[in-house]
Amino acid sequence: MTPLGWTIVILTVGLIGLLTALALTAMTMLP
Repeated sequence: MTPLGWTIVILTVGLIGLLTALALTAMTMLP
């Protein structure tokens, strides 16, 4: 895999992780 390919994979995983963390935070804050 090319360095660019790895960069895209890392960015995608990081973005998904960030969205998941935000969703979990929102769910715990809601009543």
